[in-house]
Amino acid sequence: MFNSIIDWLAWSQYTPVIPKFYVNAKSLEKANIELACRFDKLIHYIQYVVDNYNILIKDYNKFKEETNKKLNNLQNQIDQIKTVTVENDPAIYDPSIGDYINSQEAMRHVYQQLSVFGQKVSEMAEQTVEEAAKNTNDEHSIIGNYLINGDKEPRAKGNA
Repeated sequence: MFNSIIDWLAWSQYTPVIPKFYVNAKSLEKANIELACRFDKLIHYIQYVVDNYNILIKDYNKFKEETNKKLNNLQNQIDQIKTVTVENDPAIYDPSIGDYINSQEAMRHVYQQLSVFGQKVSEMAEQTVEEAAKNTNDEHSIIGNYLINGDKEPRAKGNA
């Protein structure tokens, strides 16, 4: 009897078909193993993220401490500069009078020298484009009266 069934299956056009449910079905053990593998991957990934996060926090705290140290150092330097220049007002050499005077007066003399020999706007307006192009903007504004107009005397008299 079995012989005839085997012959019939060999010559039959129909092949046995397993339903899709059975093809994709997993045993309980295989499903548990797959879940365990996925949980293991998740645990390793979370541990990787936590480790990198901790490294990032350490680096950030180190950067924050270094930045605060630099800012405190700069603030101390600024305070020292304010103390030296404003409160003590050290004596510096003033080349316009050839002597040591306080820094505030020396800077006033320097700016006075720059301003008294500069060319006035009305004097610049009298020049042609070709004449103005012979000198730079700095020459016009700083020593224009002395260099361009040939006036050797400063406009303002005094210590400068």
